[in-house]
Amino acid sequence: MQAYIVEEFKRAFISRGTLLSIILVLLSIFIGAIESLLFPDPTNNAFNLLIQGYSGGTASILAMLFPILVSIPYTSSYIIDMKSGYLKYILTRTKITNYIIIRIIINGLVGGFVLFISLSIAFIMFVLLKGTNSSEIYSQTIIFKDVLNTNPYLYVLLILLNSFVCGFVFATFGLGFSTLLKNTYLTILFPFLFYILSGTLLVRFNPLFHAAVTYVLDYGGSSITTVIVYDLIMLLIGITTFVLGVSKNVEQEL
Repeated sequence: MQAYIVEEFKRAFISRGTLLSIILVLLSIFIGAIESLLFPDPTNNAFNLLIQGYSGGTASILAMLFPILVSIPYTSSYIIDMKSGYLKYILTRTKITNYIIIRIIINGLVGGFVLFISLSIAFIMFVLLKGTNSSEIYSQTIIFKDVLNTNPYLYVLLILLNSFVCGFVFATFGLGFSTLLKNTYLTILFPFLFYILSGTLLVRFNPLFHAAVTYVLDYGGSSITTVIVYDLIMLLIGITTFVLGVSKNVEQEL
């Protein structure tokens, strides 16, 4: 079992898909901060650049693309296991419960990791480029406004932690529906499609039904409770769908 877990970690974290995701996230962050990078402002600093790259910049695309980027590394792993016959092989050596738990945890961790590590690298680069001396920080953040004003370093940490949780949740959501879609490309695209649906259809019922509340810390009218509840609902849906889907598919095939 230990060898299997180690192998799955390597498969998830040391892969071209994960490297591609990190590169694309970094690229998205720098595109979001491109205005301040191309047109220097003496009052700008690393905090402003990170906030712009994360979601606040007029050219920010990470806030839109992250559901796809966290899904690239591992959300289609179940489909690959099923089509290659690896699932049948591994289930002769471990219980289906172990397979499900390990797959959910590792997929979620790598989904959160690509956002967390990319934002961390970007912030370090922004510090080297712009420093952190300016006291002027441009953000309309609502949930952690006091934190941003008093301790911007802590605010950066909150962004990093929230991005990790958000990546974990969306990757798990995609993994769950992979058991129904059974298509690699649709599985990677599905969390993004839900994200768009939530922002175009669900918001008609309630503005806080937009899945952006899980990612954007300054989403209008949001609160910590809203973020936690939305995360838990998506996580529960993803886990439940994966458990039921894998159990049903294994029962039919084995």
